[in-house]
Amino acid sequence: MQMAITTRRVGAISIVKYTCDWEHLDPALQMQELAAETWNRILNTLEDDGFWYDNPKFSVHAPPGTDLDKFLRQARAHQKLWLQHVAQVFGSSGSKRLARGTPQPQRELIFTGVLRIDDRRYDPRGWPDVRAPRCEAD
Repeated sequence: MQMAITTRRVGAISIVKYTCDWEHLDPALQMQELAAETWNRILNTLEDDGFWYDNPKFSVHAPPGTDLDKFLRQARAHQKLWLQHVAQVFGSSGSKRLARGTPQPQRELIFTGVLRIDDRRYDPRGWPDVRAPRCEAD
């Protein structure tokens, strides 16, 4: 079970860092265990309002009324820290290969993280800070 090791605040935004001890995870079940831990944290906060981002190593939360751009900057920063950690453990190509071989629901729980804003979950490619590509007129 993951343990919170640090909690800090950036204004109204709360950031919790969890242990992610690869040595104590069963190698055959590592990815499933990470997905389950993340999913359990999400289930425990489903009734809570506000903005949430969760991955296996971090939870980022902001109460309703918080500036969405500030929250998204923190969520992206902690997504990047998590992905860098995964790349250190498995190597850059190894982590990409693992992500490609993981079904979408688990991939989101393990790799990209889960973003929820006011009870709505966002697809990793559709976060509010991601602009749609421009279409050229014919």
